[in-house]
Amino acid sequence: MFGPLISALAVGITTIAGACGSITVNSVTPAETAAFCGVHPDSPSAAAAVASLANVAGMDATFGPCMAPGPAYSPSNNDGRYVDPDMYMKLVNLNASVGMKTYVYDARMWSEDPAIRTSAVEFWTPVFGYISGWDMGDEFAPGYEMDILVARWKIVESLGTGILPFTNHLPNRPEYGSAIDRWISQMPDAARQRISFDSYILEDAKTHAIWYRDHTNNLTCAINALKHAGYVITEASIEGDMAELRKVGCRSFLIFGGDVPIGTNGYFGTQSLVDANGAATSWALSVEKGARVSMM
Repeated sequence: MFGPLISALAVGITTIAGACGSITVNSVTPAETAAFCGVHPDSPSAAAAVASLANVAGMDATFGPCMAPGPAYSPSNNDGRYVDPDMYMKLVNLNASVGMKTYVYDARMWSEDPAIRTSAVEFWTPVFGYISGWDMGDEFAPGYEMDILVARWKIVESLGTGILPFTNHLPNRPEYGSAIDRWISQMPDAARQRISFDSYILEDAKTHAIWYRDHTNNLTCAINALKHAGYVITEASIEGDMAELRKVGCRSFLIFGGDVPIGTNGYFGTQSLVDANGAATSWALSVEKGARVSMM
């Protein structure tokens, strides 16, 4: 999801209005949603922001804060993109205080040194119940980095934490190659557990979702809630895209946004689901409504 940044720098039923007209929503069993850009726990507005994400946007979980990556960043090389484990621990506890879980990125989990891996597991064990998954990084391409991801994934699975690894993929397209096909062929068991991909052009996303849904028990589709790369976002587009993607098999959503990426010189705008003061925006309400769209 940071590709543009790098290159540029069933019970209760109700009805709501959406981009596609009337959308039927199920107020009891909403789709799982996670914010790709979590709150920085040291931000002055952190407490307000996580409350807004949980209580207004209806987020089930967040990832860590989106930090501006350094020049050497790639999917397998952090280079400042993620905060350190101590900061993640703060976020895990902050999110837990409002009922959200956290996807944790901790490179110690796939260290070549078994002692380091053991230490990392011991560090996180007290909060296992508040962790949604081990974040392995984002948008691995089909080349050598996919092999790195596969190797790291197998190490993390071998730790026996009971918490699944997670990665988000680029869709299969000529400019990216057959990223998800490569993943499915190399890691069929992991693919069956979940496939997550991002494409912010609705018809393109629907086409890919129809293909990927037969390969997984949980297809996670990305929804853009950040102004970047010329994308136009409205309340209706968020609700409508979520409705259309539910129809073609998306069971959960990865919201590109949540909070705004930090240190990116305004490239992603000034607000997403929350503003600079941590207050919920109208897009937060749209995500909450979109998550309740019925698959029927």
